[in-house]
Amino acid sequence: MQYPLPETIGNPELFVGREEEFEYLNEWLGNIPKRLSISTVILARRKSGKTAILERVFNQCWSDMSLGIIPFYISLSETNEWLQDFALKYYQTFASHYISYFERNEKIVKNLLSFHQIREYAVDHSIEMLIEDLDALQEYKADSRVVPMWETAITDPRRFASIFDQRILVIIDEFQYFSDYIFLDTEHTNHYYTMPGSYHHPVESRYAPMLQQENI
Repeated sequence: MQYPLPETIGNPELFVGREEEFEYLNEWLGNIPKRLSISTVILARRKSGKTAILERVFNQCWSDMSLGIIPFYISLSETNEWLQDFALKYYQTFASHYISYFERNEKIVKNLLSFHQIREYAVDHSIEMLIEDLDALQEYKADSRVVPMWETAITDPRRFASIFDQRILVIIDEFQYFSDYIFLDTEHTNHYYTMPGSYHHPVESRYAPMLQQENI
């Protein structure tokens, strides 16, 4: 197995146990191509190894193309962030992970493509959806319309998967931080409290189900 996403445990051989969790997750992953799996959440206490599980799932799906699952991984942190910056990061990460999967280039997972590189790839491979989304993001940014930027970014995996009949796995680490650390303004004074609600429709997709982890 390849490890394009560096795992926080360090040496991958240190990942032991977790048989019960992976028995469930492997069955869940196996049902994604058949559109039988719904989004799921891993709930556990802090420092219990949830992140390591998500990272291993990403590497497993990325390495084994026979699974037919394109993984996209993003992690939130306890750091205040403007919605526009986060929307752009979310989109950039998704597009880079998507491209890295098909190009079999693990370096792109570690070193994300620039927006210019994403556009070049989209043009070279005639991926109109990528070009249209990049144009939309540029327009919204020019008009300071941060919520439409986020809506474009968050719906991308579902739209790509359904239009191209693909299966995309959206992996979100520390989902609970969405409502606490994302702001509608650059001064970080106006919380985007309804941000978790923007996932209500995407989370129902069986083309692009989500795997989240939260602390209890």
